Amino acid sequence: MLTGGPEDAVLCLTVCTPTLDSAERILAEAWEWGALGVEERQVGDGVELDLYVGVEDEGALRARLEHFVTDGVAWGPRREVRPSNWSEAWKVGLRAIEISPRLAVAPSFVDYKATSGQQVVWIDPGQAFGTGGHASTRLVLDWIDRLAQDRASGSKPAEVLDVGTGSGVLALAALALGAAQAIGFDLDPIAVAEAKAVAAKNGVTDGFEVFVGGIEVVAGQRFDWVFANLLKTEMLPILDRIAETVRPAGWLVLAGLLEADQRIVSDHLSTCGLELAGVQRERDDSGAVWISPAFQRPA
Repeated sequence: MLTGGPEDAVLCLTVCTPTLDSAERILAEAWEWGALGVEERQVGDGVELDLYVGVEDEGALRARLEHFVTDGVAWGPRREVRPSNWSEAWKVGLRAIEISPRLAVAPSFVDYKATSGQQVVWIDPGQAFGTGGHASTRLVLDWIDRLAQDRASGSKPAEVLDVGTGSGVLALAALALGAAQAIGFDLDPIAVAEAKAVAAKNGVTDGFEVFVGGIEVVAGQRFDWVFANLLKTEMLPILDRIAETVRPAGWLVLAGLLEADQRIVSDHLSTCGLELAGVQRERDDSGAVWISPAFQRPA
């Protein structure tokens, strides 16, 4: 979490990447791990990334990114920085994100006034990916809002699976908009602890189950809505098993993907009996286009 007093040392680790695509994947991985902050700059055809991390966490971040250090990706300089007040500086620029008149996501320290009928998920940046600030998370939140709005009046409330739950924001948003229950899981114990803490902060004591583990734990179970905001390298090896969790007439929403990833994912899921129902896109400040495709299994 972004904490610490004015004397706490923070490291800036530079990573040199040959392409925008590789830079975006490393950025997503660093944010998911819990980097304190990132900066990026264009250098010729490549991108240099400055990743900010606590001194004691340097080894863990380097280990997390080790599999990227191929194909022209390399570690650059390392330097120590001492922000004047890191524990407060990280809050600058953070704001509430209004998904729709029905849903918003906001940090607890922001004075956000919900509109009539609007549900707010309160979440502060921490060591688990998914506060609504990244394009991939916003795109899924928009799908959740649409699915909740379109669900037929009087129909049974949705049962939800959140694959790689991170902070739990997707599951909590679905519950806020009327889902009956949500199950989330993550391989990272820190993420699961964070998701439980966020649920408690939002007053969610029932209907949300979260555990440390993989997709095999929910084998045989079926859900109305399945969300998977993962990097492609994490998603593809388990995509068949993710697809199996979607019940007839159910929905699968993916994110964490770049535009170039759409075809391979769509082709793969078509062999699993899922039909592409729509794609949402968002271009980030670096120019990368993130996508969130939604698939439905025929009734």
